[in-house]
Amino acid sequence: MKDSSIELTIRLTDPDLDDDERDLEAQRLLTQIQEDPEVISAKPAADHNGPPENSKAGEALLVGALVIVYGPRIKDSLRYLADRLTGKSIEMELEVAGKKLKVKAANQAELESAIQAARELLA
Repeated sequence: MKDSSIELTIRLTDPDLDDDERDLEAQRLLTQIQEDPEVISAKPAADHNGPPENSKAGEALLVGALVIVYGPRIKDSLRYLADRLTGKSIEMELEVAGKKLKVKAANQAELESAIQAARELLA
């Protein structure tokens, strides 16, 4: 893989949590992810469909979603990320060299499969 940044989007999708609870979980995850030295930046994900009608001005954010930009050693960070996602239902999206990976994981086995698929895409 070339020395470039890789953008990964993660969305927490636990149906047992309401929007506020998903956002709180995303904020906790954001704090933990920012401790990883391979993370260039991490922030809440923007909703490109725009804000709902009658909402305040400003950028609309996706509930419980984060955009994480990693350096070229992202593969080293996937285990760190997986450890923080254990027990969470997620959607994950990654694009590398024109190839796109979009997966859902609702349990540990699916999370491990998603992380393995990401590693294979990065190979």
